[in-house]
Amino acid sequence: MVPVTAGPYEVGFSPPAPDDYHTAPQVINLPAYWVDQYLTTNGQYAEYMSATGAPAPVTWPGEGDHPVIGVTWDQATAFCQWKHKRLPSEAEWEAAGRGPGVSPQLYPWGNDVTADGQANKMPDQDTYPVGSQSFNQSPFKVFDMVGNVWEWVGDPYASVPAGYKILRGGRYGLPINDLAYRLAVIPGDTPYIKFAGFRCAADQVQ
Repeated sequence: MVPVTAGPYEVGFSPPAPDDYHTAPQVINLPAYWVDQYLTTNGQYAEYMSATGAPAPVTWPGEGDHPVIGVTWDQATAFCQWKHKRLPSEAEWEAAGRGPGVSPQLYPWGNDVTADGQANKMPDQDTYPVGSQSFNQSPFKVFDMVGNVWEWVGDPYASVPAGYKILRGGRYGLPINDLAYRLAVIPGDTPYIKFAGFRCAADQVQ
């Protein structure tokens, strides 16, 4: 896990044309916390399944160093609890990706949507080993917040319909690299779940 410092963080973004996937910018004060540097992998999830008897994700099996995919929000939450962690809140997730300050960068690597062309070369037909795209990391050294799989988060920072949960990030095959993009979905909606993974957060580590 990597630490994220306490302080005010700006989240949200107003695109040129209003849409259903962004909210107006707001500043949220966050206490210090920790977040997994990498997405939870198939290998880690296999250990969890073996230890707990938990059911397999919708998409299973997968390569050990690739992110687990096809998990429901409840499955992601249960894994994090097993690790004595939790899902990051939506604000924590976005702050870990964009960094501090007013009008923070919109992409993990900065403000150039293509990362000098590197983002255009990310695998787009399937997942890839976590952390293997060295440029795809945030100011806090958190990897793959866009480009691999969508990520479940906990408490949202803006309203969502009753019973919906939030997916964040960008996934392969749908090149949305904007870290303010938020997707509200029904937790059991298979078309979304099959592209859903997660990482955990914690208030402190031992």
